[in-house]
Amino acid sequence: MILHASHRHILSNRQFDFRKKSSTILALKEIIDFNSVAKENNHLTCLISIDMSNAFNNVDWNILFGKINLLSIPLYLKNILLDFLNNGTVSYQGEHKKYKGIPQGSCLGPILWNVFINDLLLKDFGPNIKVQAFADDILMMINAQASYCFTRESRDAISIIENWTVDNLMTINHSKSSFTILSNKKYTHIPAIKIGNCKIKFTQHLKYLGLHFDPKLNWGFRLNSIQDKLNSLQQKLYRITRATWGLNPTIKKDIYNKVINRIIHYGHEIWYQDKVKLNTKLGQLQRSGLLNITKCYKTVSTDALQVLAGVPPIDIQIKHNHKMFQIKPLHKEISTQGLAFHPDAIPFLKPIVPPWNKTSFHWSHYNDKLQGTLIYTDGSKMNNRVGGAFVAYTNNVEVHHQCFRLNNEATVYMAELIAIDYTIAKNLPSSNIITDSRSVLLALENVNSIDDKILELKVKLNFTGEIHLFWIKAHKGHLGNERADELAKSATNEPNIDCFNKIEPQTIKNLIKKDIIQEWQDRWRQSLKGRDVFHLYQNVNIKRVQGDFYLNQIITGHGTIGAYQARLFERDPSCVCGHSFEDRSHIIYDCPKWDEIRRRFSPSNHKVVKLELLLANKISRQGIRDLMQTKLQALLRSLEDDEQ
Repeated sequence: MILHASHRHILSNRQFDFRKKSSTILALKEIIDFNSVAKENNHLTCLISIDMSNAFNNVDWNILFGKINLLSIPLYLKNILLDFLNNGTVSYQGEHKKYKGIPQGSCLGPILWNVFINDLLLKDFGPNIKVQAFADDILMMINAQASYCFTRESRDAISIIENWTVDNLMTINHSKSSFTILSNKKYTHIPAIKIGNCKIKFTQHLKYLGLHFDPKLNWGFRLNSIQDKLNSLQQKLYRITRATWGLNPTIKKDIYNKVINRIIHYGHEIWYQDKVKLNTKLGQLQRSGLLNITKCYKTVSTDALQVLAGVPPIDIQIKHNHKMFQIKPLHKEISTQGLAFHPDAIPFLKPIVPPWNKTSFHWSHYNDKLQGTLIYTDGSKMNNRVGGAFVAYTNNVEVHHQCFRLNNEATVYMAELIAIDYTIAKNLPSSNIITDSRSVLLALENVNSIDDKILELKVKLNFTGEIHLFWIKAHKGHLGNERADELAKSATNEPNIDCFNKIEPQTIKNLIKKDIIQEWQDRWRQSLKGRDVFHLYQNVNIKRVQGDFYLNQIITGHGTIGAYQARLFERDPSCVCGHSFEDRSHIIYDCPKWDEIRRRFSPSNHKVVKLELLLANKISRQGIRDLMQTKLQALLRSLEDDEQ
């Protein structure tokens, strides 16, 4: 159904959901582009969100099939659709036949809804009006010279939608419909916009597809709403984890990356601007999650928290991740790691494969009893160069081999694919292709693979003689596999590139990740904050997770240490041993109160061993942790005694 609709360009490009090559971000960008054109003409923009009541469940089948007939859908597809919808029942204290509704969550449901609403989106609403949809969320955009014009401009367009709902037995939910006005100027007149005889409400912050649009598009309300959402989430996390008990820091970092980070990131292609105020706010949004991971005192700087948690500053992440949006949907050239990339060199657009052309090629584990021609393939990457090779054996005698070098941006996975492609081209009889790349074999086995090279290989395997695929474990001393590995490595030293392959999107993402780490490292080196942490961790590392409450007091210098208490709370900085100034150096190396712990955990020459080396040693690290835990317990006991 999707294939038929796509090939014949049946569906309106104003529907952004359930469509290939579309997304919420592109739907949101349409609003920004529409508003930009209005501003150039010194106009205002009105956004009207129209909500359909229980839309999917109210789709009338007779009307739906009438629209399918108009789209020249093949007869066999019509019969499948009819059978899919037919014989549905609703049970309550009996049952009755259904005659409307599209099953939500089904494979066919989304495309059927797109067909149903398609004629509405194809209507002409006027020169200054644009209507788009994301599933059943309809948005009308109007530009006009003044706010009072929106009442007149919207009247006819809304009538078109109202007539469509009547003809299609749908209803509009007036209470959930609303509108706002985008303008940098102040406006005193709020227009009266009606749907039917009901005025819909005006709001200063219209929420559409998860973003709050405010009049000046400064996104302050959006960031504040994220702050409230994250605060609520943190309160729930506090129920299962605290400073000295609860979830492992690695798990909390995983929650941060997969939940909190994505909440903050959503829609950054639309709202992010590289400004100091916005970047500062983003750091504040990130901070609560970092404190939860590291279990540090709240006075530790955000710069230090990011390094301890192994999480890059979110403004740097957003700024560089925006490059993927520029090169993919916007089709603009980008630069990363000093290299320029044109969108035409990257295979972003994946083909829609007809269901009847989908195939799967099964593979087996290698065994020593294989007969016929044995062909071993391999790929290698050394010194930022990529090579591949295959070698053929008949009766344990090498009869042929070939090696080739790819462009440096290629991956080992792609080298493995091309090596298999070259072996198929040789058309050797009764061939057994043996590879140590399980990922390639799984891709060939996957019936839904849409990678261009995988699809090409599947076609060749279909039209070639009998070929069997096998997987062999790498680097186990097998002659053929080791020979292919040797040839692939030697190919990386070739002066000329034999095969230029399109750069994979993942390669661009990996280069962008390097840009993020590089800028983060520069910022950390130049920062004036968190210098106690900098002396121990000068290099940033996204794999680092330093989440121990006791150890982080020594690492950051923030905690029950006298120097910290004196600096922030003007308390006595002296140590219980009588020393006039208690800092982390005194606690670790000199304080006689902790000699017993040092004897058990620290090396005999610990006084000349740098703190970073003590922290790197598992035994002495445990000793420092026990020391700080004992110190805190002693402090709490003394406070209890004072209260009594």
